[in-house]
Amino acid sequence: MSMLAQAPGKAVLIGEYAVTDGGAALSLAVDRHARVRLSACGHGGCRISAPELGLSSVAFTIDPDSGVLWDRRAAGFERLQRTAGLISHRVLELQQAGFELEPFRLDIDTRALYLSHDARLIKLGLGSSSAVAVAVDAAIGGHAGQAAEDADQALARLLPPYRHGQGGEGSGIDLATSLYGGLIEFRPTASGAEVRPLDLPANLELRFAWTGAPASTPALLARYRAWSRETPRKARQWQLAAAQIVADARAAIQAGDAASLVACLGEYGDRMGTMGDWMGVNLLDGQHAAIMEQAERLGLAAKPSGAGVGDLALIAGTEPDRMLDMSRWLAQRGIPELVMQVDRNGVRLERSESGGDSGR
Repeated sequence: MSMLAQAPGKAVLIGEYAVTDGGAALSLAVDRHARVRLSACGHGGCRISAPELGLSSVAFTIDPDSGVLWDRRAAGFERLQRTAGLISHRVLELQQAGFELEPFRLDIDTRALYLSHDARLIKLGLGSSSAVAVAVDAAIGGHAGQAAEDADQALARLLPPYRHGQGGEGSGIDLATSLYGGLIEFRPTASGAEVRPLDLPANLELRFAWTGAPASTPALLARYRAWSRETPRKARQWQLAAAQIVADARAAIQAGDAASLVACLGEYGDRMGTMGDWMGVNLLDGQHAAIMEQAERLGLAAKPSGAGVGDLALIAGTEPDRMLDMSRWLAQRGIPELVMQVDRNGVRLERSESGGDSGR
């Protein structure tokens, strides 16, 4: 018996930074997936591979009383620690619920969430770690024979260990997007999160471009929190402005008003730039500012999708011809445009009777 789980990556539509303060954000699931194949194996054959992390094989054993025991001496294990922690938590959780888990191996494929550039694989900022966590979680649950959960149940169960693994700092928006799929409104709460599915206006056009450098989201969020503590009045000014723009964007979506949504996206990008200036970080560094300026010239809007500085730029409009002009401009300047669509489905799990081995 084998399981194939795939979970979509995410792109934040609007609400970056605000969501870390407990505000709402809107996030899209995209059709680039983390894929996890779980295959039954014999005793002694348990291992995990994750080529994009540079891990060809890390061995583990499943103890019926104490969960997963890892070979922590394996080369590169430190890059697997967060995923290993979630796997250990999931296995122990199932054992404590009375499930017996037969030995298994895991093969993790996140190629679709990376960009191949100059013979290097670069993370695109699409929430690859969370997509892997959601897919691994689904695969192990299916292997144990646990009944399928809905997205609300899975998120409520996954958020506590996820936040613990991030030192209490993660909002969980990446997890929620991979679980629900489509467009969601996400708001973190002390006990979990509030999630509401939404539908984009029919005539909205979206594009994504790679700005040429990966962003260090943890470092940027740490700087943001420090700035918020040091200058609470400025931080409150930003929080109120961000909350209003996100609320306006939600209202535009509910009204099916793509033009107003595009205006909100442009305004939010500008506000992110101003907030970055206040905290002493150029969030529109690299290609972001140039992309935003060109989008404005064409009657479109652009903004960072994520923490800024690097990673992805999101471009929005309502007229296909102008979006095509933007694509041509990106190509002329050698800025990679990523072909992505909204994935209306969250995590998916397929079962197959083939694919196992004896582990010998």
